[in-house]
Amino acid sequence: MKNTIIFSGSNNPYYNLALEKLLLCSRIDGNIIYLWQNRDTVVIGRNQNPWKECNLEQMNRDGVLLARRSSGGGAVFHDLQNLNFTFLSSIEGHDVPKQMEVIRQAVKSLGVDVELNGRNDLIVSENKCKFSGNAFQQTTVNALHHGTILIDVDVKKVAQYLTPSKLKLESKGIKSVASRICNLKTMNGSINVESMKAALIKSFISLYGSAQTQTKSIDMELLAEYQAEYSSWEWRIGESPKYNVSFEERFLWGEVEILFDVKNGYIVDVHVFSDALNQEVVAQIAPSLIGCVFQSKAISTNLLRLGYAETNDLAQWMKNKDLELSN
Repeated sequence: MKNTIIFSGSNNPYYNLALEKLLLCSRIDGNIIYLWQNRDTVVIGRNQNPWKECNLEQMNRDGVLLARRSSGGGAVFHDLQNLNFTFLSSIEGHDVPKQMEVIRQAVKSLGVDVELNGRNDLIVSENKCKFSGNAFQQTTVNALHHGTILIDVDVKKVAQYLTPSKLKLESKGIKSVASRICNLKTMNGSINVESMKAALIKSFISLYGSAQTQTKSIDMELLAEYQAEYSSWEWRIGESPKYNVSFEERFLWGEVEILFDVKNGYIVDVHVFSDALNQEVVAQIAPSLIGCVFQSKAISTNLLRLGYAETNDLAQWMKNKDLELSN
């Protein structure tokens, strides 16, 4: 079994996401840690609505890029003072607690105690401030766990470009986006991106054993294909959905916005936006409702058939609504 360390030589988010996809779709023998950085970019989750999550007009004026990753979760802002990590392995070798421990030990070695908050956030123990968000993805054979490490990110830009819903902020009892996060440099002024990289590699080797830097060749043609996909307008933004009814709610597992296009009492189109980590579940919601009569009981029944805890919650929520179109 070979453990591998990979550093991206690019700050282009579309290249970095493409390389990540290439690795995820390749044969993985052992465990991989992939470290990468993006120039000023807002990265949204697979199922999020960019018009709602980002200040696109301001981003365009300032030359800030928009990228959409293939995993679930929420929107984040990247600049060169943020370090991204990705763990890749076969599904059998996927061990999220061990991967989180790599991060925890690395940060601790730099003088900051941290802890896991829920499933996908790492926080500073001293002030309970978030410095790392994580997301997950699987193919039929491989698994991916990636996240951010805020070293000295410009928090003013975070507040300027990210516009999460008031529903999300209120549910977490937080006054602003910027107040949710903190930089590790504020806890230890000597921490920088290079020292964090070194600490992560040392921690990775300590927990997984010896590792080599990437030596195998990359399929550059396939990489270019993936990069074109991630940079395309269709993937990043897509056509704005047409709808005449919308509902929004936040559950323990994430926020959901469902847009219905209803004609003659039947649902003809559905768009579902969510920051839920389980993107596979979210992807099944819309197909299950198209063609359904626009009535609470019918919608609830279709959602229950999916058989997931998340869709059961949605079913109960929709069951209690009085659905009647005004036009």
